Amino acid sequence: MPLAELTPGTSDWHDVKHAALILWKASQISDVTLQNNLRNRYMNSALTTIDIHTGINRCRTAILVHDHKTIVIAFQGSADDEIHMNLWTDRKGSNWWDLPYPASDHTLGSLIQHLTFASTGAGDMGYITLLNELYERYQIRAWDFLNHWDLTRLLPPYHFRCWRGHRYTLPHEVTHQFRARFGPLGHSIQGYYQAAEWMAEYGLDQIRSAYPSGYA
Repeated sequence: MPLAELTPGTSDWHDVKHAALILWKASQISDVTLQNNLRNRYMNSALTTIDIHTGINRCRTAILVHDHKTIVIAFQGSADDEIHMNLWTDRKGSNWWDLPYPASDHTLGSLIQHLTFASTGAGDMGYITLLNELYERYQIRAWDFLNHWDLTRLLPPYHFRCWRGHRYTLPHEVTHQFRARFGPLGHSIQGYYQAAEWMAEYGLDQIRSAYPSGYA
């Protein structure tokens, strides 16, 4: 069974827009005011945010956003001026690592998504291959979105580039409208959010995966 792909139209882009918005807000707003800002944005007084310390290093932290329907975990970069690139969304549970009910294999794809923006690889090709096999087996939506002039795509060594899941290059017809929002390196999360917001509203079926089989 092939890796899960982005569905043509607008339906999947609402989740992508949601992911990008939380990453953008978390990168711009202090922890003290982030919860209130998101509550106002989503008009949901029950929404909560929690800081998570990953144990990787002092700067590698994450923000958990819970609205009693979905849980979003936004992983921050390793420095204050580094974009927040990695995201887990739709993980259910009383604790973020728990599932509150028995989740059989065929349901995991509807519970978990792994959405990133201009991601770099977290391991070598062997590690990514095993990860892809997991995503393929459970049909977990694992998608990375790239602006075609994002300069960070040139930085990682070849063996640590992200071949995970499917990578979608955002169409120039969309990204050029928000070029200033992408910043001088083409990497600002605000640009990715506004492009995803446009796609969620209007859609554009010309977008294709850069990895047709899900592998390099």
